[in-house]
Amino acid sequence: MTDLNRRKVKNMLINRRYQGRLVITVLAFGFLACLFNGLLFYQYVTENYTPILAGDYIEPAIMESLKQDLKNFAFTLLMLSLIAFCGLAFYLVVITHRAAGAAYHIHRVIKEIQNGKLTSRVHLREKDEYQELAESFNALMDQMQQEPITEHKEN
Repeated sequence: MTDLNRRKVKNMLINRRYQGRLVITVLAFGFLACLFNGLLFYQYVTENYTPILAGDYIEPAIMESLKQDLKNFAFTLLMLSLIAFCGLAFYLVVITHRAAGAAYHIHRVIKEIQNGKLTSRVHLREKDEYQELAESFNALMDQMQQEPITEHKEN
């Protein structure tokens, strides 16, 4: 893996704690759904095929065909579940990246302002979360630079 590719993967996991917790939680529920799906398949097979396959009145060629069909169906179901599982994991990393990346950028701009760079503003990517927060923050900073800060007194 080249250095550029490693950097891209590393950049997808901006806030590992937040992103990891969310991804693991959703994947755990996905795994439980796959497990439940497998149990339902097993229940269906044992209720419907076991009595049929146990009978002596079925020709061996037909019995083998039924067994092979069941194996093919189980394998297909497993592969589709794994593909869906991996797709879900990738999608979750991308979605959490949009939120964690935006939060990281907002935090970085706040630190810059604390360090005296009052012209810093939040500029998020188009698909990032927290667009409204960034716009409100930028408007607040613009207003604070234009007007002197006065203390608000309550009556």
